[in-house]
Amino acid sequence: QLCLTEEQLAALVQGLPWQRLGAEGVISML
Repeated sequence: QLCLTEEQLAALVQGLPWQRLGAEGVISML
C-alpha cells in the first residue's frame, strides 16, 4: 500500500479522470 499525505492524495485525486474510472475503479485502486 502507498503511504500518502493528505496533500499528495488530494493532488492525485485532482489529476485523475474519475469520470472515466468510476467508483468501482477508484475502490479497486485502494
